[in-house]
Amino acid sequence: MAPTPSPASILAFLVKVFGLSLGLSLLIKYGGPRLPLPATSGVALAMVLALPLTMTAVLSWQRWRQRP
Repeated sequence: MAPTPSPASILAFLVKVFGLSLGLSLLIKYGGPRLPLPATSGVALAMVLALPLTMTAVLSWQRWRQRP
């Protein structure tokens, strides 16, 4: 059975998730309009899905690295 994580490690994890999410959101909000992309539904769908897919990839990679 895995040990219970300490409150400090849980807080650190939540801060990482919030920070990464905030950074990517700001990048999309302010960097997106500067990209020469056509205003189509496909581009909008890709932009909407980019954030959760990126977060999933980063967090999965971190979890994979921490396994013994």
